[in-house]
Amino acid sequence: MLLRVIDLLVCLCACLLPICRGQEEACDGDSDTCRYADPDKVAEVVCDDDHPSCSEWARLGECDANPVYMEMSCAKSCATCHMKDPATRCMVTKKQIPTVLRGDMDLLFNRIVEEFQEFNVTVISRSPWLVALDGFISEEEALALQSGGHDADFAFEASTGGTPLDELDTTTTLGRNSSTAWCAQQKCLDNPHIDAVAARMTHLTTAPKGNFEFLQILRYRETERYGMHHDYLPDQLFKPSGPRVLTVSLYLNDVEEGGETHFRDLGVSVSPKLGRALVWPSVLVSDPTAPDMRTVHEALAVKRGVKYVVNAWVHLFDFKGWHAKGCV
Repeated sequence: MLLRVIDLLVCLCACLLPICRGQEEACDGDSDTCRYADPDKVAEVVCDDDHPSCSEWARLGECDANPVYMEMSCAKSCATCHMKDPATRCMVTKKQIPTVLRGDMDLLFNRIVEEFQEFNVTVISRSPWLVALDGFISEEEALALQSGGHDADFAFEASTGGTPLDELDTTTTLGRNSSTAWCAQQKCLDNPHIDAVAARMTHLTTAPKGNFEFLQILRYRETERYGMHHDYLPDQLFKPSGPRVLTVSLYLNDVEEGGETHFRDLGVSVSPKLGRALVWPSVLVSDPTAPDMRTVHEALAVKRGVKYVVNAWVHLFDFKGWHAKGCV
């Protein structure tokens, strides 16, 4: 089963995933370095500079000043050809601090319930957790996020933000026809209102900002929807950032009719409301590398009006740092 595959392939050693108890024998106790690839099977890579000014930039010290760009784009001039190989570039060379350990998800949500009552916390479910916080973002912040989506040019995106259920169980997803934008450009990232929201989510989840994916901003017009799916992406299990462990959804406006987030196995639908945050885990309390299939959900069709929502996905380990290296 999937859980056993997870135990075998991801829990390669205690230094890679400290949460994987009982795997210590797979790793040298004196070493804090683990890698995903066999060092004897490093792929041959073509090494060259991507820009004619690379040699001059290297002479001026840019290899050290701007390593994320220079290591890959000016590999020849920076003598970093080995970084072209993902097996080297994406090697985990030190212990990573996970967002949650085994059993910690209950502690995390109990803390949210106890410490964030200013947002009128509603516990919709405790097993699995599903919590709503009203007034979590202000109208001004919601408008800033909407503007961030428009500035990034909403575009139809047929690919899913989560995993269609036919890839995880026998139920087939019904698809998605919303418009998507990503808050990944500097104008969006530097917006003080959006930065304040990001800081608040960091405080809410206790996860570092780097563990969050770039915010996904969605627009649903009338009849648009997103079929039943799960936010857990199996292939991310084998990435150094690890899988998504938490979802924070932010509703950016009131919807005239429809647009609820429906959780099939919980038998509940949550209505979109300006400022409301909805939080749930994508993984099991007992194993934060394995999906909790009870949190499958869908965005029901908007019947009247338009719906704006933001998805903030939290990974087990650092996401943005590995993203900058092209490892996610």
